[in-house]
Amino acid sequence: MLAVARIDLLPTRFHPCGRGHASRTFHPWLEVSTRLRVSVDSWAVDATLWRRWAVPFRGGAPAIADAVVFDSGRRAGAVGEPAPELRAGEAELDDARAEEVVSGLLAGWRPELHRSAALGLVSEIGEPRDAFRRRCQAALGEAVRGGALQGDAGVATVQAVRASIETRVVEPAAIELLAARVGIGWFGAADQPGEADGELMIAGQVRTRR
Repeated sequence: MLAVARIDLLPTRFHPCGRGHASRTFHPWLEVSTRLRVSVDSWAVDATLWRRWAVPFRGGAPAIADAVVFDSGRRAGAVGEPAPELRAGEAELDDARAEEVVSGLLAGWRPELHRSAALGLVSEIGEPRDAFRRRCQAALGEAVRGGALQGDAGVATVQAVRASIETRVVEPAAIELLAARVGIGWFGAADQPGEADGELMIAGQVRTRR
């Protein structure tokens, strides 16, 4: 992992509980957003992406081992803190702690890449193998329908695609930290951070996210 360009400390945010999730106490988490570059020359991969985590505080210190993937935009948060009597825990943040947490998160992040050499396709960073396999099957189907795969060579290509998808773990040396943003967020016990659901509640109705 190459040296970090910068780590910005963000103002503390307070996340009021969602509808039906009233809470009398709020717990501190570190909200961490990282801008990363992943380069794997042998597979012609050079991609940039955002990776976000939320790290709970345990006994006043961030518990990196308990970090969860976090969608920072799934709920609104206002700058500020809950009243002292509503805080379940203590949280402090400075440059040294932010650097320690970011380094610890990246040290434990081992994304996978998948490749179909026969189709010339490589997965997105962290794309599940099954999702990539379905994408390969869709591309293969289009090629067959378009007449691009015919004769013995076409049969051999179809068999090769179906039989083999390569997988490799991205090594730390291939990951460059371009920037990071770290801030404390207070969450209700029943409304803690995580990934956005596949379906979003909007104005009392469920709408599928596209």
